[in-house]
Amino acid sequence: TARLKAGRSTLSRAQPTLIDTDHHKAEVGARWRTESAYLARYAGSGVLNTVAGFSVIFALMGFGAPPLIANIGGYAVGFVLGFVVSKSFVFRSNGKFVDESLRYLIAFCICFTLNLLTLSVVLSVSNIGAVLAQIMAASVYTGSMYLLTRWYVFRDHQQRKAAYPPASE
Repeated sequence: TARLKAGRSTLSRAQPTLIDTDHHKAEVGARWRTESAYLARYAGSGVLNTVAGFSVIFALMGFGAPPLIANIGGYAVGFVLGFVVSKSFVFRSNGKFVDESLRYLIAFCICFTLNLLTLSVVLSVSNIGAVLAQIMAASVYTGSMYLLTRWYVFRDHQQRKAAYPPASE
């Protein structure tokens, strides 16, 4: 019984204790709630950014701009709006503006390149049309941008938060 009270099994000394298991479950739950909050805010801000970006893209296409040029115009608007909203609302970062904006620019360039590659490939190998191709390219951009902003752009914010978690989370 002394071994059981110490949290050790007579069969295996490496077996986690009930307390360790509960702590792990609580930690996983807290991480899930945190990630869910980020995803919800990212999705909400994404609606705003998507409406603004696609409004520009489709307006430019309506005025006769080629799809790639229209895409560049829409994403230029989305770049500025996306950084401001991600920094202030999605990740609520107090990190250094210059550092985060440069990392955001790098992430944007990577994701926008993936977007343009997707758009170009879809337009060249299929007959699905420019509108659906733009939507497919935007999906690639959105998924890759979330991952990069979450784990690269605002990484200093994440490290500080892990070291000093706020009482509210």
